[in-house]
Amino acid sequence: MLAAMHATNRLDGALPLHEALKLSALPISRATAARWCRAGLVPSFRVGHRWYARPVDLQSALLVAVGAPVRP
Repeated sequence: MLAAMHATNRLDGALPLHEALKLSALPISRATAARWCRAGLVPSFRVGHRWYARPVDLQSALLVAVGAPVRP
């Protein structure tokens, strides 16, 4: 049952925040991305002191922040 729940997890493929930022090549700082995670603007989770998020979610949050339309 746990494997089935993991397969349907919306954050499947989440990476540590610093790695997700590198892969997404966004012009924002890690502090800004962490602030977006804390505010709930980026779907993410925290384990200890480390945030995990998907690069595509960071890109979508940036588009929302600058007011660009986001594809569903």
